[in-house]
Amino acid sequence: MTKRNFSEIKASARKNLKGNLGTSFLAEVAGTSINMVATIIPFGGTIISGPIDVGTQGIYVKNTDQEKPRFLDLFNGFKENFGENFLMRLVKSIFIFLWSLLFIIPGLVKSYSYAMTEYLMARNQGMTAMEAIRESRRLMNGNKMRLFLLNLSFIGWTLLLGVTLGLAAFYVVPYMKTAKTEFFNDIYFAA
Repeated sequence: MTKRNFSEIKASARKNLKGNLGTSFLAEVAGTSINMVATIIPFGGTIISGPIDVGTQGIYVKNTDQEKPRFLDLFNGFKENFGENFLMRLVKSIFIFLWSLLFIIPGLVKSYSYAMTEYLMARNQGMTAMEAIRESRRLMNGNKMRLFLLNLSFIGWTLLLGVTLGLAAFYVVPYMKTAKTEFFNDIYFAA
């Protein structure tokens, strides 16, 4: 499979988001809210954020696989492979923190190296945390700048969020996340 350009990725994201926008947005709001509340509890953010983020990414993976996601898929990270999903977030956070001690740039680069970890865990429920982290590093080898530029290509949409006082998030956030999932599919199936 050849890597698509950004306009092809975005067009595919818009197409796959049709009919799934409401579910994606509600799952995004619920997942973000749960993660925010969990940070109040000691170690709550660490325990909950991995499984919730894997569940959220699983919804976007279903969108791009042209399956119909359900809101309750948000909690799949707890039902399937909870321990590894928790461990993945813990290890990933520690690695990024340690790389950030060498200044901001190495931590930022490593965060892009590990950017596909949740997508890998969502697509392969039997994968261990370390397998997903290693596979994300491998997939992102040579693709970190490409993902950075994809993120940068959404600057106008991000500004729209500010102008509309966040109201545009209903469409913008699921659109951006679906496009990032399309990017993941490109490098995952090309490998």
